[in-house]
Amino acid sequence: MPEKPEFSHPVPVASLEAGDAVCDEADEAALVALARRFDVPAVRALSFVAKAEPWGPGGWRVSGVVDAAFTQSCVVTLEPVDTALSEPFERFFAPPARMAEAEALFHPDAEEAPEPLAEAIDFGEIAAETAALALDPYPRKAGVDFEGALTAPPGVAPMTDEDARPFAGLAALRGRDGST
Repeated sequence: MPEKPEFSHPVPVASLEAGDAVCDEADEAALVALARRFDVPAVRALSFVAKAEPWGPGGWRVSGVVDAAFTQSCVVTLEPVDTALSEPFERFFAPPARMAEAEALFHPDAEEAPEPLAEAIDFGEIAAETAALALDPYPRKAGVDFEGALTAPPGVAPMTDEDARPFAGLAALRGRDGST
């Protein structure tokens, strides 16, 4: 049996009504657990507003917006960086027996595809997944730039990015014989 998600808000499919709003906000325990899951120093807030509409062959389309606030570590200085996001989402669910029919409604290269419809749709888990995917993988503190690191053994000049260009040697040779 799968473990219950950190931020769970399951809604039984049998009770879904077209257009009903579903919303929730993560409590302190869920925020702490989500921070561990997302490997960030803190999740300060996470909430969502969503709705479900009938879709396709007996399925549901869930759409909404997740709002979240995080503390991440700057990739340059490792200092805390507070970030916030407001990310829309859209997910499709179809009865397992009609998945092939539902999948035919999507372009083969589409990122989204229908998911098997269970007895309930977990709106909280959808919000948590959306927030995780929207996190900046390389957060930087405002005004911080990475200038690069140049290292070499003692007595050897460090190689720069410019030195590593594949045609840098040809350019140097070209300039040696006086041609342009």
